[in-house]
Amino acid sequence: MNVGTDSSVSLFNTTSGMTAARRKILIAPLDWGLGHATRLVPIIAHLQQQGHETVIAADGRPYDFLASRFPEVKIYRCAGYNITYPENGNLLLHMMKNSVSFYKSVETEQRLATELADEINADVVISDNRLNFRAKGRKNIYITHQLNIKAGILSAVATAMHRKYYNSFDEVWVPDNSGTANISGALGHEADCAVPVFYLGPQSRFTAMKGGEVPSHGRVVVLLSGPEPQRTLFESIIVAELIRTGINSVVLRGMPGKNEVTHPAPNIEMVAHMNDEEMLRIVAGAEVVIARSGYSTLCDLAQLNKRLIAVPTPGQTEQEYLADKHASENRLIKAEQSNFDLMNCMEKVRAADPFRVPLEDKLPVVLARLRQ
Repeated sequence: MNVGTDSSVSLFNTTSGMTAARRKILIAPLDWGLGHATRLVPIIAHLQQQGHETVIAADGRPYDFLASRFPEVKIYRCAGYNITYPENGNLLLHMMKNSVSFYKSVETEQRLATELADEINADVVISDNRLNFRAKGRKNIYITHQLNIKAGILSAVATAMHRKYYNSFDEVWVPDNSGTANISGALGHEADCAVPVFYLGPQSRFTAMKGGEVPSHGRVVVLLSGPEPQRTLFESIIVAELIRTGINSVVLRGMPGKNEVTHPAPNIEMVAHMNDEEMLRIVAGAEVVIARSGYSTLCDLAQLNKRLIAVPTPGQTEQEYLADKHASENRLIKAEQSNFDLMNCMEKVRAADPFRVPLEDKLPVVLARLRQ
């Protein structure tokens, strides 16, 4: 793997005519849950602080989230992959059945990216896991934590297919630590990458937020996320368990664009969406957090020192791998959605260590190269 360093060749040719101080940067997240959008928050914020102009291209819930989070930024609706999960959890079969429409979307991305980059006169295109969102005549950067894909017996094939796409970009940025104390494990390290790879450190929407110690509110906080229908299926399961056990809880439903607050039982407060400041306060004050083991969720929780019950999305091999990795290191308790028993999980999680991973902060260094 060609790992980038601070002394690497400049991302830009200084004779290209682009001004040194300010770039116009087009950023596009994958529409697979909210994680690809939330981890762009510190990147967009740093780009703005450095004087660059950012433009966003997104769809679905990432569009709603980023439009709400950055109301001052121009955002275009750009059709995503519209990825869904099957109700039976057989994700591999489901993806195979939908492969034609999926790859049709992928193969049109470069044209869409080029047209939009031409329209706004972008200097740089940053794709967060949109496989082919790169524009001709620009510098194209790909963000991923999955240089290696975990897909059971198809891992090698899936990794080779992914590598074909990310090696078509000019650089790859991995939002994780470069060393052994990391979050992504084998997913984000030791890959056969033909282009420079830069490690940013784990990226979280909470990174830049300030404030003192948050007092505990003593409740369990549930973070719902991911594509449908599994998000809704797990919501039904967790609400039933909360009602059965009577445990005091706040359920954050992960539905940007909505503002409903409901109480299906006296011990449950369900909130459709919170802004980042409110969410940080609620999560930081939790006794226990229940969440998917999605990568961006783990990055959000890495510095909050909370006891974590991780419930991988059925059929999502990446989440299974991450839950197994961190459970083996006693950082969390892994539970299965199909037989989720909240009381049993609560007994186990109290004996586990809080979820915490040290964070490298390489983002300012990597982004500073955009001025060169």
